Amino acid sequence: MTDCIPADWAETTLGEIRVDHSRNVDPRSEPQQVFELYSIPSFAGNRPDIVKGSEVGSTKKTLVPGTVVVSKINPRINRVWVVGAYTDYPKIGSGEWIPFFPVDGIVPGFLAFYMRQSEFREYLATRASGVGGSLMRVKPSTLADYPFAFPSEAHQHRIVEAIESYLTRLDDAVASLERVQRNLERYRASVLKAAVEGRLVPTEAELARREGRDYEPASVLLRRILAERKTRWIEDAAQKARAKAEAKALKAGNPWTPEDNVKALAKARGVAEAKYREPTSADTTDLPNLPEGWCWSAVESLSTKVADGVHKKPSYVDEGIPFVTVKNLTAGPGIDFRDLNYVSQEDHLAFSRRAGVDGGDILISKDGTLGVVRAVRTQEQFSIFVSVALVKPVDRSMTDFLELAFQAPTVQRQMVPKGSGLQHIHLEDLRKDCIPTPPLPEQARILSKASQLLPLISRVDAAVGLQLKRAGRLRQSVLKWAFEGKLVEQDPDDEPASVLLERIRAEREAAPKARRKRKKT
Repeated sequence: MTDCIPADWAETTLGEIRVDHSRNVDPRSEPQQVFELYSIPSFAGNRPDIVKGSEVGSTKKTLVPGTVVVSKINPRINRVWVVGAYTDYPKIGSGEWIPFFPVDGIVPGFLAFYMRQSEFREYLATRASGVGGSLMRVKPSTLADYPFAFPSEAHQHRIVEAIESYLTRLDDAVASLERVQRNLERYRASVLKAAVEGRLVPTEAELARREGRDYEPASVLLRRILAERKTRWIEDAAQKARAKAEAKALKAGNPWTPEDNVKALAKARGVAEAKYREPTSADTTDLPNLPEGWCWSAVESLSTKVADGVHKKPSYVDEGIPFVTVKNLTAGPGIDFRDLNYVSQEDHLAFSRRAGVDGGDILISKDGTLGVVRAVRTQEQFSIFVSVALVKPVDRSMTDFLELAFQAPTVQRQMVPKGSGLQHIHLEDLRKDCIPTPPLPEQARILSKASQLLPLISRVDAAVGLQLKRAGRLRQSVLKWAFEGKLVEQDPDDEPASVLLERIRAEREAAPKARRKRKKT
């Protein structure tokens, strides 16, 4: 890690330059005292919290300006902070920080930038204890043997100034790229919104008037879909009842004739029709008005089934049927079949009785990352987890339009999550959500126009994302060059770093040792 340092730099370890003068303090004992609090949550905003003692919920550690603190929690998130002097109030910090109090000759900014290198982050991450995320922690002793190389104090100041200059310009570029990303997301949302509000292309009603012809409004389309939905449901229920009657007859040793088949189906159809429940009508109370010829359609009205996947985590196998969860919906523009778990054919068949997936179906994430919409464009078999909702359109020619409509802000706003902890979309709510439905020819024109605009937005967004990744790599390159002595030229008149290191060691030796209290027995 210090193989490439210049010859006039000194080498030591973080343990040798670490000083910790902090002491525990309970701010609640001084409820009216105002503190400058360096907490883990406030790190993201790069500014400490200014709070009264009564507002602090636990014991903290005292800090002083110039202290460099490193987070113990989840070291893969590189949290390194220099305690400032935003106010004159006492400085305190969370016990989840490892403090490096100021040492004469070591510039706090230099030490902080040194610890922001990716090599340092990986060093801590591979030595953390605990399992996953916020449960992972590093001990202060873990840092003790990490190599630390530094030049003279004057040269440290020049390096910090150069790094800040480079990174300030890089931060400005990143901020501009992030603004472009936000604008692209807003533009994408506006395209989707216009698509489902009749503003993206001329409406069928407008064209019909212009061309002097009639057209089929969406209300007629919806009636046809509802009739087809009912017919399919009755036929499916009748076939199941007929199969059950045949199995019962054969089990009893009675023959099953073609006439029996006809009678059983006729009877089953009558029973099924009596049991058929019409889907929920669209509740348009708080919904905007639609263009002429459009109508609101409840999701349940347009679907033969709205269900979710298996509710219990299945037993995975090395090879078998792909098992799709939310992560496979969020990884890209389509369903990502690269990072998969597999279930057995037997389990898949059992799961399919609840939610068998076919080409032309629509999947919607209902837990975790909510409202991600993907149309199924494969005939390959796969099962889905409970976190994924399945919508089976009655009219498969509407699949592409429904995928677009489900993504539009007009429909996304209706997907209100519920739950006090992990929030999720309830199926009964999803069935009642309303889709703005245009006539079929207009759907085709909307899709044609959207297919021109949305991929262009995606391509620009991908290019911006690539530049942001390059900016992250460039940030690390700047730090690497700085700590290899390539960013700023050395001044030959500077005090040798070796002399500075000897002075630091001598001061540590001369410092009074902290007396340990003997435990009473």
